[in-house]
Amino acid sequence: MLSPVSDSQGAMFSDQPAAIATAIDTLLAGDFQDRWQVAKQFSEIGVAALPALLELMQDEALDWEVRWFVTRILGNFESSTAIEALIQLLLHSDDDDLRQMAAAALAQIGVAAVTALAPLLQYPVQRPLVVQALARIPHRAVIPLLMQVVRDEQASVRATAMAALGHFSQPDLLPVLMMALDDREATVRAEAVRGLGRWSATQMQPAHIARLAQGLTDVDDNVAQLTANTLGRLGTPPAITALITALQGPPPPVHRQVALVRSLMRCLTEGGLSCLMERWTTLALPAQAEIISGLNHLEDRALQEQAAMTLCHYLRVGIVPAPLWPHLILTLGYLRHPDALPLLQQLLQDDDPRVRMHASEALRQLNSQGSSSAPEAP
Repeated sequence: MLSPVSDSQGAMFSDQPAAIATAIDTLLAGDFQDRWQVAKQFSEIGVAALPALLELMQDEALDWEVRWFVTRILGNFESSTAIEALIQLLLHSDDDDLRQMAAAALAQIGVAAVTALAPLLQYPVQRPLVVQALARIPHRAVIPLLMQVVRDEQASVRATAMAALGHFSQPDLLPVLMMALDDREATVRAEAVRGLGRWSATQMQPAHIARLAQGLTDVDDNVAQLTANTLGRLGTPPAITALITALQGPPPPVHRQVALVRSLMRCLTEGGLSCLMERWTTLALPAQAEIISGLNHLEDRALQEQAAMTLCHYLRVGIVPAPLWPHLILTLGYLRHPDALPLLQQLLQDDDPRVRMHASEALRQLNSQGSSSAPEAP
């Protein structure tokens, strides 16, 4: 990233007309790589290069790539002249890519561009790009401007604003994010959920969790899965309860089952594990596989014992789908519960060589972690 150059800088480079001419010639005649490299030189030349750069940017007869690079270069100048030129390009260019680059350049300039961008919010056509530029500036100065558009008629504007506001954890923004959970557009709801996922658990009251949890049944799959992820990250008792309740109802679609299981495994408690074990037979194979995968990362000894006893029972009564046998057998070795030892020894005599192989490996793992010795597969 190039160092920004202010209006007060660059005077020392004003005696470098040759350097400017050479750099401009490279922009005009070089290939993409040449232009990429020479762009770095303009931060050394400073504002002395601005007149030449602005002339190129305003020349609509020039090669598009040259104007794109010039627009990008202007983002390195904290100059009112550069900012005004970029704003004019943003407002009046017919080229979407150039407008996008102008927005990115203004965002790169940062706080110095915020005041100049503010009046542009009144233009509906340019507003999405203006909001994009503001959203890329990680400074609290953009918050009042983004708050102006959280109810904008354009869903893309609302979503962009919500995505940016979600990065600022200040109390007065929480009601705004909660409000967006009721937005008619799924993209906006999704950004609100993502934003809430960045808040700490101590900032979220039970009422907030209850409202957020309604997203688990959202008509949009992405929103529902993001909600599960956010609740799992928060990991508070109300969040865990919401995840358990969602699994105890009618089985949701498979991908939502997986998201619920993964999130519950992230903040696993005795009650959460009991729910997963009790709902085993109602869950789809991918969700069952997610449970087994999560158990391989379980560190709480009491939960390990609870899981091992249940999995052993499932193997004995035959309610484990064949594709999961190898994974479940290896998980028993990881969980290190004595109840698994006779079962694994019994599986060494199974007709399926793959079962024998995994039982042997599980016994090795179980033994290596301090359990009593057991025979290996013949």
